[in-house]
Amino acid sequence: MDVQSHVDAIAMDTAIHRKFTARLLGMTSQTLAKGIQGGVIPEIAAGNLSALAAIAVLTGVRSDDGHEVPILRAGVQAPSEWDAYKLPRLYTGYSASMSDADALDAADRWWPYSGSGSVLAAGGLITALGGWTALLLAVDGIKTELPGGGNCLHYNARLVARCDSVIDQQIRVIDRAHPFAAHAHEVLGKRVLGGGGGTITRLASDKAA
Repeated sequence: MDVQSHVDAIAMDTAIHRKFTARLLGMTSQTLAKGIQGGVIPEIAAGNLSALAAIAVLTGVRSDDGHEVPILRAGVQAPSEWDAYKLPRLYTGYSASMSDADALDAADRWWPYSGSGSVLAAGGLITALGGWTALLLAVDGIKTELPGGGNCLHYNARLVARCDSVIDQQIRVIDRAHPFAAHAHEVLGKRVLGGGGGTITRLASDKAA
């Protein structure tokens, strides 16, 4: 077998394995691939599949005053397309290797008005990548509105907690004073199913991500 054929065979085996694994986890293979690419979960192997499958599915989160907390389905980290705005964000999407400041910067701006009502009512949102929750943000209103061109919002947000390892369920609470902090271990490092990508949606559990 030549080198290219060998590489193609490995790629095919990986694709088949991911498709099978995604089905077990209730996700699409594309969603699972995002989680792996972003470093939120490791490449799936026999030694960690059972641990990932045992992690609970998050089906609904409400604030202490009863508002449903929405979810932001992020893409994989990439250079921001909105760098013409001031202050710009450096990245869109998410990566586990991001600093806390960069992760917040990518998650709190620039998002469409659609979905903002639920964010403001709940006072925050959960960010997920590849079907796994990674960030818990408190939102204290809107910092900047850009009604022209992009028609987007920059939330006045802070990072309450972050999942540093899905496999080990390592949740790091950053802002212990915020009421959301008490729920960080309940909502981060969990699987989320359903909804769309790249926007703010509701949690769902009845269809593949």
